[in-house]
Amino acid sequence: MRFQCEECGCYEYLDKEGSGKDEIGEFEDYSCVECDHITRIYDKKE
Repeated sequence: MRFQCEECGCYEYLDKEGSGKDEIGEFEDYSCVECDHITRIYDKKE
């Protein structure tokens, strides 16, 4: 998984904020080290 903030484009995250599953699939939420925006990353199943 390569993190990139949706808001500012930073490639570093501060912490994993949570995880779960919704209608799209399984995900993990990460907070950006620069702007504290929460970015949701969905698991890619092959």
